[in-house]
Amino acid sequence: MKSIFMLAAKGVSIDKYTNMSTIYNIIENLHSDSFPIFFPEIYVFVLLERKESEERNINCVLKIYNNGKEINSIKVNPQFKTSNRNRTVIRVNGITILSPGKLLFKFIYDNRTLGHYNILLTKTGITKSNIIDTT
Repeated sequence: MKSIFMLAAKGVSIDKYTNMSTIYNIIENLHSDSFPIFFPEIYVFVLLERKESEERNINCVLKIYNNGKEINSIKVNPQFKTSNRNRTVIRVNGITILSPGKLLFKFIYDNRTLGHYNILLTKTGITKSNIIDTT
């Protein structure tokens, strides 16, 4: 079992007619004037591949860390129905990000990390360019 790739985005869509995936607004960095921040929704996309001899239904966990501290854990059960590849899309319904640094997503199967994705978190501070109107 292995992950071909993994990423986090603001949206993922799989077309029901063509079965093609559309991933939009990939999140590489998050900038905020202050922390903690609440991020209402993040989609995690994982493309998995299995060997013919491996299980078709597996139990995995998506773990989310902010600077090494686990802030969320989600059970995921990918199923390889007719193919040795599987697209797993996980909608994370809101997470509180406590501090700047790193947001790490780990996709774990059988106590080993199949894939991971990092987002850099930066505290920008309030600047004059952030101020729209003071009247």
